[in-house]
Amino acid sequence: MVGGKVNLKVFTVKIKNGWREPKGQGWWIERDRGGHAEKYWKLKKPHNQGKVVASLYPDGRIFTGKMRPEVR
Repeated sequence: MVGGKVNLKVFTVKIKNGWREPKGQGWWIERDRGGHAEKYWKLKKPHNQGKVVASLYPDGRIFTGKMRPEVR
């Protein structure tokens, strides 16, 4: 993560439900199909039992609440 954004370019290995890092700590992203608040990705980590760690916008910005970040 750099400057409040997740670098989506590191998720290069296609898996059943999304994309994962080729090496590293096991983070992966899945497409958010809920369609709420313009969220696009779900960031997950295996040590968290596969639960969502953060929701992301298409450009990697972290979703922080009910308002869109540019409105805050």
